[in-house]
Amino acid sequence: MGVVVASFVAVLGQVAFAGARVESRDDLADVSWGFPARWISQDQASLDPPFPWVVGVSSPWEHPTSIDWTSLALDVAAAALVLAVLVWLVVRGAGALRRRLLAT
Repeated sequence: MGVVVASFVAVLGQVAFAGARVESRDDLADVSWGFPARWISQDQASLDPPFPWVVGVSSPWEHPTSIDWTSLALDVAAAALVLAVLVWLVVRGAGALRRRLLAT
């Protein structure tokens, strides 16, 4: 359970600090974030930045926002899988090291 919660926090954090490069006003109308699947989209066409520009997730009260829950779940599952494998490798390596130290 802790791996899933940590993965969820990591996925949300990645989106909170990620930027999306926009090249035109049309790009601002549908800006998406998420990795590997894009799961949050915003319409930031009300902005008037110089192009090219990097935008981040903004207030959903100011910019219409949609969330693709399936893609969010896939992102969390992918992050959980990677984190679980890393934890398993660390625990396995620590156990092998402990056995080696106790054998000497």
